[in-house]
Amino acid sequence: MRPYEAAYNVTHTGVSALVLRGFSGPANHRLVIINNHTFGEGDEEDVTTPAGRIRVLCVEIRNDSVLVEADGQREELTFSTSQ
Repeated sequence: MRPYEAAYNVTHTGVSALVLRGFSGPANHRLVIINNHTFGEGDEEDVTTPAGRIRVLCVEIRNDSVLVEADGQREELTFSTSQ
């Protein structure tokens, strides 16, 4: 029996496990870093999350956020300096 097992269960699933870590590149060719993977607009690749690997499509890079599609959901990830 493991009394503290519940404390280690991951509650993030799919899109909710994605974190926008930062931006790079010049204004005319912006890149974003999501869960330690670099994306440009239209890029699609597998990303490792605590919930497992998911396929992520970078739909649009905005001034302080990015629109992604994963697990059949579209989600806007915002950048926060408190990460």
